[in-house]
Amino acid sequence: MGNVNISQVAKVANVSKATVSYYLNGNFEKMSLATRKKLDKVVHDLEYIPSLGAQSLSRRRKSMTIGVVLEQTYVFSSYSMDFFMNMVKYLGSVTIGAGYKMVIIPDSESGSEDIVEYVLSMAGLVDGFFLFNLQEKDVYIKAFKARKIPFVCFGYPFDETVNNYIATDQGKGIKMGVEWFFSQGVDGVVISLSHAAQVVSRQYYDGYLDAHRQLGRQIDDDFVIRKIKPESDDLKNAFVKIFAKESKKIGFIISYRQLAVLTSVADELGKCLCKDFAVILLDYFPDFGSDLKYARIVCPMEELGTTGAKMLLRAIEENDIKKLEPKLFDPEFIKGDSCFFGE
Repeated sequence: MGNVNISQVAKVANVSKATVSYYLNGNFEKMSLATRKKLDKVVHDLEYIPSLGAQSLSRRRKSMTIGVVLEQTYVFSSYSMDFFMNMVKYLGSVTIGAGYKMVIIPDSESGSEDIVEYVLSMAGLVDGFFLFNLQEKDVYIKAFKARKIPFVCFGYPFDETVNNYIATDQGKGIKMGVEWFFSQGVDGVVISLSHAAQVVSRQYYDGYLDAHRQLGRQIDDDFVIRKIKPESDDLKNAFVKIFAKESKKIGFIISYRQLAVLTSVADELGKCLCKDFAVILLDYFPDFGSDLKYARIVCPMEELGTTGAKMLLRAIEENDIKKLEPKLFDPEFIKGDSCFFGE
């Protein structure tokens, strides 16, 4: 039977549309067992299927769909989508295996009122959310908690009341890189804070600052690259300015996407890798495999993806995020040729 709507279900069951709505959303607290059983039969007999392709009610009232919110993400930008596109195979290894689909929701404005309301309107159509690219004072975290919607954050939220997150201790990775470079006798260390997630940039800077404080080193503001896109002239100009200083040896901790600009500027200025400067890459992705040409601080993508997915499925199953425990992974510093200085 096609084109059945909620009014027809209510009429056949001789209940209000509100009662049918409560039933469809799994709100059985104020509903008698007899009413619930009657609605079970009517929905089955009428072959009623909720809108937007929700699954059969026999599947424990779940839509078997997960929403993925990508904050400050431009869907047409490979740079913005990189982390998620490399993470999705690990998420999918768990969620797809459990019978779930994923709906991607990019939010380039990071929490505008219209987008947040749109996402919240999906709460009855998806079972829970992954939240990527966290922002400080994140509006999605606040909204999901208020509505008691199951969700898991990818990234450290800087909010002690949030325990449902999975993250890498990025500050620790940066600190390891800075300490290594100063042990190699550099005159200064450059750090790139050009990351979409505000909380990740903050972690980077906290680790950078902590290492300088412990080693008694001063920070040169020109060595801190803030929110510059890899393809922009501003990045090239920043590298030129850094090389123009009288420093003899410089260590760079940058994203792999900034590497091409750095090497191009170095070639133009006659600077040589491992003589005038050295590089450690912030490597979220398996682009370099076992190649040890470039040193890198590695994010444990597989562990993040599979653990985060299992966390969300548990939250959905128990309809509760309070029992979840945060998981913070240490990054790995892999030394390669690029982080050493020759004679």
